[in-house]
Amino acid sequence: IRPHSLLLSAAVLLVLACNSTKWVPPGERLLVHNSITVEPQGSLTVDELEPIVKQKPNKRVLGRALYLDFYNLRDPGKVARKRARKDSLCEVRNLEIRLKDSAKVRVCDDSLRGRSGEAPVLLDTSLVQRTVEQLRNFAFKEGWFAAQVSDTIRVVRRRWPFGGWSDVPYKKPKANVQYVVRAGRPWTICTLDHRVDDPALGAFLREDSANSLLKPGDRFDGDVVDAERARITKELKILGYLYFTKDMVIFDADTSVGDHEVDLVLRLERP
Repeated sequence: IRPHSLLLSAAVLLVLACNSTKWVPPGERLLVHNSITVEPQGSLTVDELEPIVKQKPNKRVLGRALYLDFYNLRDPGKVARKRARKDSLCEVRNLEIRLKDSAKVRVCDDSLRGRSGEAPVLLDTSLVQRTVEQLRNFAFKEGWFAAQVSDTIRVVRRRWPFGGWSDVPYKKPKANVQYVVRAGRPWTICTLDHRVDDPALGAFLREDSANSLLKPGDRFDGDVVDAERARITKELKILGYLYFTKDMVIFDADTSVGDHEVDLVLRLERP
């Protein structure tokens, strides 16, 4: 195939599939874009929050939802009916083959096979709410205990390339979702203590305190707390507590001690 033929074919494909909302059902909207804004900047990063978003728009290639364009080339209803008809004929042929005592029957699964391209991603408000909850939970785990998360569904175009939102509404049923995370100030570790009724375990914690991953003045971080639990469990197993598990390492947090400070108390359950 000549290069100019490929370019012509691609151009024809884009013209035929230029209506990205061609098969969007009435009353639904095509999800075009998600945006995340974090206030203040430098608290949580957009890169660590983006994977939490539960619903992603159609994949884009060079700025174009190319897989959606492929999907839009054919009527999904006609495709489903054609595949169902093929499966029905396949079952009839299989019945004839079985009557001849032959084991050469086919698997009739055309209706179950995926279509070429990618179906339009329709805005799901329940997934938007789940995303808001998960963003809030993540911020809490990272030490921003009072973080607030809000969402706004916008049916206007984005400004490009400067960002922000215009006053021009979409002519097609499309939508963008904006998430705003107001993190505020994080909580920091004020003190770290331990309460253990086993003398041997208490002695171990006192001697091991210099190796702790949790330091006064550091931001409270759930991942670091979990890593500290794993580290203590590993050290205790080396000392001979073979049945000790990470679930036996418990941290109690008291956030009422000061201004955005938290006191941590470490407890070890008896193995």
